[in-house]
Amino acid sequence: MRVPVCIAEQGSEIISQGTAYKVTGLHPVSLLRILQLSNVTYVTVAPAGPLYLRIKFQDMFRTALFAAVMASALSIRSQDTLSLKQALDRTLSQNAQLRVQEMAVAAAKGGYDQARASWLPQLSFSYSYLATDDPLNAFGFRLQQGSIEASDFDPAQLNDPEVRTHATMALSLRQPLFNLDAARMRKAQLAARDAADWQRVRTEEGLTFAVRKAYADFQFLHQARRAAVAATAAYEAHEQLVSNYLEQGLAKRTDLLEVGVALNEVRNRLLEIESNSENAGNLLSYLMGEESFNRYVPSDSLVVVALVAGEATSGGRSDLRAVEAGIASMERMYEAEANDRLPRLNAFGEYKVYGEDPVNLGTGTFMAGLQLNWEFFKGTQRTHGLRKRRFELDKARTEMADAIQRARLDVQVVKNECRQLEAEIAVRKSSAQLAAETKKILTDRFRQGLEKTVDVLRAEAVFLEAEILLYQAISEFNKKSYELEFITAKNRQK
Repeated sequence: MRVPVCIAEQGSEIISQGTAYKVTGLHPVSLLRILQLSNVTYVTVAPAGPLYLRIKFQDMFRTALFAAVMASALSIRSQDTLSLKQALDRTLSQNAQLRVQEMAVAAAKGGYDQARASWLPQLSFSYSYLATDDPLNAFGFRLQQGSIEASDFDPAQLNDPEVRTHATMALSLRQPLFNLDAARMRKAQLAARDAADWQRVRTEEGLTFAVRKAYADFQFLHQARRAAVAATAAYEAHEQLVSNYLEQGLAKRTDLLEVGVALNEVRNRLLEIESNSENAGNLLSYLMGEESFNRYVPSDSLVVVALVAGEATSGGRSDLRAVEAGIASMERMYEAEANDRLPRLNAFGEYKVYGEDPVNLGTGTFMAGLQLNWEFFKGTQRTHGLRKRRFELDKARTEMADAIQRARLDVQVVKNECRQLEAEIAVRKSSAQLAAETKKILTDRFRQGLEKTVDVLRAEAVFLEAEILLYQAISEFNKKSYELEFITAKNRQK
């Protein structure tokens, strides 16, 4: 005899054995209750358009698990999906840490441009307007203005001059010709700019690693949630079945209580997983630079990623390159201070216009020449300063060598952890398959009255734990793979 099939749209009614049941929603528990009432075997969902439930009436217990999984999938259709590539693209375009690092690079470039400009000529303009009755200045003003007369040499006029006004407009030019310490300072700023740029690259790599790691956790928690929802549905179906057996005198009250305890435990596990999943989603929103914490569903499947790694050397990792550039900057600074004892040679020129009136200036003069400055002795200040620079430079070089050795050690540690996790994944897969087979056998024997309730509950719990541990092992391996790429500067293509 063929099994009757009916189609029910959300909001309509299901007709089963002459009884109408309202389709009120798609929450896993409410949908499961409808399936229990209607003795539903399985549910399929149309890929597009209105949601339809295709229901075939058979035995309820065997397929409550599948029904709950489908209902869980329906319950998250309203959430936005997020792929790893989308998360990376949004992070690299919107993250605040990257913007801060870009500002630091711009500041370092500004310092280099400032040092480079020290070779350019310096042009300045000044204007002053003075009034005085000081004998010396009054006579000097008359000289500069070119207005000296014979009467100005009268002793009485020299000793007690009238108030004189004097306006001066000056245009000055200074051109450095030889300044070796400034040249070394310019190279130091260039190395500092390179260090900031490498640090920006490392920040980008660090954010990429952080997003991949957070997304792996997000995938794991999403899969764990699915497993917990399915386990909850299975426990609820088992609770209904044991309740029916109790009414028929085929089960004991303690059997129903044991199912209730197990159901509460798995519900608590589901709440914990959902809370952790929301936290993981919030972390992704923060890394992507979003102002609000949006709810996402990972669109990428949780699979084992390929292991790609290189060697941690100063020629590859951007953070070590940044340290190298910083050491180069310190070396140039040391050379600049050492060259501070050398003379500096500058050319200069000046043109001045004088007048008694503040606006109508008349007489103009110029001055041009070379200026040599040489501070060849400054006590012991220069010597102690160079010694301090030398110690700081040696300290930085020692730290650099230690950082390279530490990076190599980290690579070996993470490689060993990856090998261990690869083996663990194989074991977890085998355990999950064995747990699934054990659960199926015990469930079938329980329905035939050959197994105890506690045995079936234990099998359900073992299967759920085996599934979650498998997903966790895959997630941990993926995170270690991403970490290995991060510490060996081998960037996976987005």
